[in-house]
Amino acid sequence: MTSWLECFSVLLLAGTVLAAAPTCKKINDCACTPTDANQTGVINFFPMVSSNGAKPAYMVNGTSKQTKNAYTFYYNPCMSFNMTSSTPDQCTNQLICQELMPSKWTYALGAHTSVSFAYVNNMLIAYYYSKSTNNRTSEVRLICDENETHGKFVYVDEPKSLYYQFNFTSMCACPGKCPNKTLVPDKWIETNRCLYRQMTSGKLVNLQGLATPLKVATNEHTTYYYSPCNGLELGSLDEKCKDAAVCKQDMSTSPPTYTGIGSEKVEVTEDDGDIVLHYPATTDGGKCFDVKLICDQSADDPILTSADDKNMILKAKVACSQ
Repeated sequence: MTSWLECFSVLLLAGTVLAAAPTCKKINDCACTPTDANQTGVINFFPMVSSNGAKPAYMVNGTSKQTKNAYTFYYNPCMSFNMTSSTPDQCTNQLICQELMPSKWTYALGAHTSVSFAYVNNMLIAYYYSKSTNNRTSEVRLICDENETHGKFVYVDEPKSLYYQFNFTSMCACPGKCPNKTLVPDKWIETNRCLYRQMTSGKLVNLQGLATPLKVATNEHTTYYYSPCNGLELGSLDEKCKDAAVCKQDMSTSPPTYTGIGSEKVEVTEDDGDIVLHYPATTDGGKCFDVKLICDQSADDPILTSADDKNMILKAKVACSQ
């Protein structure tokens, strides 16, 4: 027979309702929506990203308690970037990277699309996973400060091997407090090698009309060739430029040297409303390369110009979105 004390205990436990732990529903790599009814608005770090999505917005130095090595850490909250070095675990398509000093070897700390959000002791944390050979992980504590308009990135610790902790203090860690409360980037995706579509709006940019390779000289020795759709198959270029979207021809050497760029999948971002095609660095000693598309309905003949040896501007009718 069940005693009254046992009945009371059962009723007490049954009547206790544990409050659901707060969560932040992921929208994309840099935005989530808190489920806590006391927090209204999106937590969105897109205004904190570098104006050049391929270049990290934040850099901080730190020394590991595990290895005693000195590092420089790079962070871009929303858009991936690339860094090259001789290490097998290169920083490619990452949101966080680690650079060993003074050798400048780089390591991936947080891959694009790997981000997850969770509350721990009422602190919102973004977790980044490198998806690399050593599976490095980064933990970024998102600290709300409405007076911090730029954002402050601080290295905290390496509590265990290959696990890194940071603080990121920003007004954008406060729900609905960023300068543009509704700004969640409408991501561009590459449909094929030269057709780009915006996921939400459905806008298209089609470069298929660029059948003939374009070229531009940055100085008397260097010429860049650009063919976004079909790759370069110019007879005067060697094997390193086969199937590349961009090829650098250097006439200062004898014989001339060639570097292929953009053989990997292109990344599409926006810069003040203009579409930017970012071509990652290749593994044969190449470098990253950006082409900004400027819509010009009067430019029947595309015009490729040089901003510097890593940034080109393509003004063309085919650069206009449809």
